[in-house]
Amino acid sequence: MDGIKICEWTNEIPFEAIHDVLVAAHANSNVEFDTTNLTCDELNDRLTNGGTVFIAMDGERVVGTMTVCTEHKKMWYANGVVARLRFLAVHPEYAGRHIASKLVDACAQRAKEQGITTLLWTTAANNSAAIATSKKNSFILVDYHHFARLNHDSVSLVRWKNLSWLSAFRAKVYYTLRREKILLKRSFRP
Repeated sequence: MDGIKICEWTNEIPFEAIHDVLVAAHANSNVEFDTTNLTCDELNDRLTNGGTVFIAMDGERVVGTMTVCTEHKKMWYANGVVARLRFLAVHPEYAGRHIASKLVDACAQRAKEQGITTLLWTTAANNSAAIATSKKNSFILVDYHHFARLNHDSVSLVRWKNLSWLSAFRAKVYYTLRREKILLKRSFRP
């Protein structure tokens, strides 16, 4: 991976470096809801709240980040403790080097160490880069959400340890029906 190292963030690395990567990664994106408007302190609180922050380093430079934390979910696709992946960002200068996949792998390994077999990733519905990365890493679309107050759509993707064809089929049907229902309902609003 041409000198890129994935490691757990420590206080020795200034948090501002992670903030800069998130801002650079989302600055020119068309993602409806992102982290670029958060202050460094707000972002630090969200990233480190009960989770592990992984970073990709090129020498002394932070070039990517992703957080994994545990949550309790009671949904058809996740009942119990899940590892939730959040705040993926790769600096645009490093796009195409599979850094995002390496960060996902680090998060998945941490979940495995904790005995968690379900990974959950929620992202903006128009974040095509994150959705493509999640699919490359065996995640499947399972839910579609609309947050009217924020005028924001998001999708949930899951990676199960033992995915059966029936679970994959059920997820595809549920996701498609839910998405169509939400989009249809929105089209009839004045």
